[in-house]
Amino acid sequence: MHYHKTFSETFTAVEGTLGLKLKSGERRLQPGESYTVKPFEVHGFFNPSASESIRFSIRLAPGHSGFENALRIMYGLAQDGLTDKNGIPKDLGVAFWLGELNDSHVDMLAFKVLSPLGKFLAKKVKNPGKIRSCSTGTVDKVL
Repeated sequence: MHYHKTFSETFTAVEGTLGLKLKSGERRLQPGESYTVKPFEVHGFFNPSASESIRFSIRLAPGHSGFENALRIMYGLAQDGLTDKNGIPKDLGVAFWLGELNDSHVDMLAFKVLSPLGKFLAKKVKNPGKIRSCSTGTVDKVL
């Protein structure tokens, strides 16, 4: 589970049931139902069905270009085979950099302990040669 410091997220189920994990417990949203996660509210989302697909939308308030760019980058990494089966970047430095880019903070003691290492690895990823053209928060290619 994770949280964001600078924006809220409104999750809306479009098709199927959307599961939300919250500190207060789980919530299930049916199509048309919404729930807003406030800044600093720890959360996660999931598909509670093993057989049914889901579609949902997320609205950020205020908008956050780093979040949008991080999603684009993650889809590109997945297309290039640079993520695991869960969509997590195989390069730990890239994973920490994307977390910084999209204002995601993991709510686990292990991640809090690893935070200094993560910041160091993310900084290395930003250096020229590792990622080309990251001045705008987008990546042409991870080398």
